[in-house]
Order: sequence, then C-alpha cells, then structure tokens
Amino acid sequence: MRLEISQLYDSHVHWLGTGLIETGLKLFAMTCEEDISKYEIKPEYFRDDWLVGFGWNQSRWPDEKMPSKQTLDRVFPDFPVMFQRADGHTSWLNSKALAKLGYGAEHAGILREEEHFKAYSSLPKYSDLQIRAALKKAMNLFNREGFTHIRDMTCDEQQWQQAIAMDQAGELTMYVQENFLCEEPRDLDRILDIAEIAKAQQTKHVQAQGIKIFYDGTLGSDTAYLSQCACSPKKFAWSFEDIETLIRKSWKRGFEVAVHTIGDEAAHQVVRIAREVMATNQLTGWLNLEHVEVLRPETIQMMKALHVRCHMQPCHWLADREWIVDKLGDLYKHAFPWGTLSRSGIPLHFGSDSPVAKISFWDNDRALRESVRAKIPALKGDILDYHRFPGTNPLKNLAVFEGQVLSELFFDGRSIYPSRDS
Repeated sequence: MRLEISQLYDSHVHWLGTGLIETGLKLFAMTCEEDISKYEIKPEYFRDDWLVGFGWNQSRWPDEKMPSKQTLDRVFPDFPVMFQRADGHTSWLNSKALAKLGYGAEHAGILREEEHFKAYSSLPKYSDLQIRAALKKAMNLFNREGFTHIRDMTCDEQQWQQAIAMDQAGELTMYVQENFLCEEPRDLDRILDIAEIAKAQQTKHVQAQGIKIFYDGTLGSDTAYLSQCACSPKKFAWSFEDIETLIRKSWKRGFEVAVHTIGDEAAHQVVRIAREVMATNQLTGWLNLEHVEVLRPETIQMMKALHVRCHMQPCHWLADREWIVDKLGDLYKHAFPWGTLSRSGIPLHFGSDSPVAKISFWDNDRALRESVRAKIPALKGDILDYHRFPGTNPLKNLAVFEGQVLSELFFDGRSIYPSRDS
C-alpha cells in the first residue's frame, strides 16, 4: 500500500535528547536490575568522568521494584553513574554519584522529578560540537521516519545557537518549533529573556515558540498529579502562584506556554489558572497541554473558553497498557482521551515523545487501533488529521511510504531520502 503524507509532524519531541541517547548507553532491553552488569561500557558513554545511560523501566521487570544503589556500587565502584528511567523523570545513581551531588550514605540511589532534573542539569556540559552532532543525528532519525516538522520541548540557549548555525549552513532538513525549558520558577525571567533574543534570530526553519515547564511527573514513576492518587506524596516545584506568573508573563511577551500535565488534576489546575489569567489580566495566548494522559470531562469543558492545544502520544498506551488499569482505578475511564478531545473542538496533535518512545507514525496508528479493544474511545476522523503540521507551505514537504517503510522524502521541494548515504 502506498501512502503519501504531507508535512508529517511530531508535535512533542526532545530533539537533543534523541540524538544523545541514540549514540549513548541504551538500557531499554534490561529485564531485571542485575542485567546492568551485562553491558559493554564504551568511552562515548561518559560525560567527563560520569557514566550516563537511559531507558531502564522497572515496570517491565518481574518484581517491578525500583533498583538499588548497591547493584551499581558493585558493578561500577570507581566512577559516578547516573542512569535515567525510560520516562526521563527518575534516575538511578551509585554512591560515587550521590556523594558528588551532596547526598549522604543513607540515600537509596533513586532521584525523582525536581531532584532528578537538578542532578542531571549539574552534570558536565556537552561541547558545541557534541550538541551539533547530536542534533544532526536526531534530525536524520526523524527524516528517516518521514518527519519534516517537529516541535521540540527542551531547548536551551546552547542548543538554539547550534540549531540556528545548522540552518544557516544549509544542514537542516526539517522545520523546528522550539520551546525553551524552564525548570524552576526562579529562572522564568532569565528564560523569557533568552527566548526574546531567540525570537529576533529566527530563521525560516527554526522558530522560537514558547516556554515549557514540567508541572507533574509520570504514571510509571508514580509522580503524576492525579485527583484520586494512590501514589506517594509529591511536592511540585511550581505552585499555583508560579503557574499564574508563568502564563501571565509569557502571554504578555507573546510566547506560548507549554505545560507537562500527565495527571488529570495537573491539567485541571493549569486550565483553571489560565482562565483566571485571561479574566483578570485581559490577556490571551496559547496554552499547550502536553501528554494529558488522564483528563476529566469538566476540564475539557473549561478549555473551551481558552486558546488550548493538546499534544498526545498514543504510542505511550502501548507501553502502559499492561498496568494502567490497576494503577488508575476509577480514573481509567478518563485515560488517553483522544476520542473525547477529537469530538470537543479542542485542537489535538500527535507526537512520539522521542526518545522516551520510538519515533514512529505507525506506532501511534497501531495504538489507536488496538486501544479500542481496551475501552479507550476511538479517535474521530483520520490519524493524518492529527499528524500533519497545522500550517501551509507552498514547498513540497512529503513523506512517501510503501507499506510502513519510507520510500522517499521531500523537504522544501527536493528529495532528501533515499540519499547516497542511505
């Protein structure tokens, strides 16, 4: 079967992370904690003296228990180790790493959410050359899956400069919407200033879109903000007042706001605050809700007074389906609400969340088809309506698939795949 898709769009990716992890230590195949001893460790897996890796997931292990620092201490006694869980919200560390970060000997070796992000951001920085190489690696991966448009969620000043340099050198073969990550409320003004400078430097293919924050965590790490929560208590970095300030300042300066909201209560509170900002300050702007894996009908109704887009990754259902019913209980009836959203009039876009999940239009297609049997309401319309870039372009940006295999890709009117190097 031949399928042509114009402007194939991945609406939620981590561009740099995709490239870094592709060339780094990948731990997705681990079936138990002890498997870590089976990996060959290469020099390129290190950031200075730190060994880093990505992809372990205890939910797929027989006992489903979080790993311990003792295992890492035994296998890697001589240097600090930090391995990220597959959702990117939890890390597993050895004693050497914990000591460097200022934790005592009693720490179990698992960091979640703000502690994890703070620790990760403190690691030795990548060079400009490494950043650019990783962006190119990831760009090629997106292209080979047919994507000519992406929306990136974790940009910073260094990455922005390298992306602009790539486009100015004629190396960029996709359109990129950049959202600048703000990890803590105290950094908001600084990040807005960086985004303001970036907006003045935009190119044809690289645009400064907005500010991104993490409001809650993930279901797999038991850190999603749910209205009926059986998970461990969690204190979120962003208070209601901080969210209000974020939305008000960002909208006032013409930037969109993107908020990671996996849990139903996270989405509900962000929408409530956005409505208050609009009413109190007479400001309007775009609010982007990322993931919305659990979403109550009353929250969707509240969205209709706002400019809201929802960005979902159906492929996450494929990974979560084995345990999500038990974890959510009665909230399962509100899980993966693409069916409800597609009938609500709220703009909805699909993506992969790469590198958390594989870059694949076809995995999302499969998830939409198979999830109906798990009582997830079906999507209204064609998946292509939610996977195309929501804008016009007179130039030809087209992915051609034979079956599920990319046979040709056009970018700005020229064929870039297959290439001589393919």
